[in-house]
Amino acid sequence: MSDQGHRCTDPTVGARGRLSEAAVRDVARKLVRRVANEVGVGAEALEGHVRWYHSFLSPAAPRLAESDPRRGRREWSREYARPSPGQLHHAMEESGVPPAATLLVSYDDRDEAAADAAGVSSIRIEQLCMSPAPLSQLRRPGASGGGMAAPDAFVPR
Repeated sequence: MSDQGHRCTDPTVGARGRLSEAAVRDVARKLVRRVANEVGVGAEALEGHVRWYHSFLSPAAPRLAESDPRRGRREWSREYARPSPGQLHHAMEESGVPPAATLLVSYDDRDEAAADAAGVSSIRIEQLCMSPAPLSQLRRPGASGGGMAAPDAFVPR
């Protein structure tokens, strides 16, 4: 999931700073290729397993006009923009993974609110990368802070 799509409609960046939907999708493809290169796997193999879920509608952007053809696409809906859980619901639906086995690596409070609304656990990116015991930092839905016991789906057997 990514907020990069917001660059399409964010009024704070001005018209010159906005990106087209195609440009945002190109950024996502380039990121996958970069990760593939850094971990030493073929980009084509990784591209087949990575799914991007992002909203093109910035929370600050006005609603799309009734006549706008993008209106019927979930990436352009308010329900898909965090803190709404639409992206998480879509990801779980596509992958067949239930909320109890889903983990959102969060960046901010909006991500955690989306995780709560979807009923999934979350962990802040800095805790995942920097904590000597990241499982102890997992946050169950609706809980404040980390430190709860990790959901069973994330405990190594």
